[in-house]
Amino acid sequence: MESIETKGLFKEVNALIARPDQERMLKYFKLDGYIRVNTYFISPFSLISIKRGLQNFLVSWEMSETGWKFLFKNNAWVYFKGSFTSQMKDGQIVHIKIDCPKPEYNSEMHYAILIRYFKCLDTFYFMVSGFDEDFEILTNPLGSFTRWSPIQK
Repeated sequence: MESIETKGLFKEVNALIARPDQERMLKYFKLDGYIRVNTYFISPFSLISIKRGLQNFLVSWEMSETGWKFLFKNNAWVYFKGSFTSQMKDGQIVHIKIDCPKPEYNSEMHYAILIRYFKCLDTFYFMVSGFDEDFEILTNPLGSFTRWSPIQK
């Protein structure tokens, strides 16, 4: 199966996330693609929002085989270090998954800001993504909690 790792596409992905652009995103990512950092799902198209929101603080960010590192002004950094996996289909990225047992950072404030962004983008991802009721998140079937939904089985 194709992946960023086997195709050696880290340079291209990092160039893309360094200067996110909607049209270039569509070229590299599937429309329903995602980036997952631990339990947070992020649409790759939301990278533009993250970049814009952090523009006064963020110096750079980079993905590698070992995770995703954010460098901020004043030498602050946050590193989601862990296992990196990805999948591609038809030449486009379906997903990027980073499983990080314990993020490393030298600034609690910058880490908290990133997590806040990730939580908001995770919520947004599931608000705009289409899933059937058999889809499972963390082994919890979404369809088992239909009492809140006007749609009954």
